[in-house]
Amino acid sequence: MLTQREVAERAGLTITTLSRIENEKVIPTFRTIRNLAAVFDISPQEMRDILVGNQLPLWTSIVPEDGFEKELH
Repeated sequence: MLTQREVAERAGLTITTLSRIENEKVIPTFRTIRNLAAVFDISPQEMRDILVGNQLPLWTSIVPEDGFEKELH
């Protein structure tokens, strides 16, 4: 099982950004989804489904270009 820090580092994110994604404060870019998918060795579509299904936090729910995120209001 990965820690939140490990997931963030492997995906090239800050812990703050990962937390904001998990708490539905931001919508991740495709690049971020792709990077997170690579961490867990799953497809970007599977990662998207996890995010949409709110199966979070990422580091406990999954078994083994610019980086800007869109704010949700």
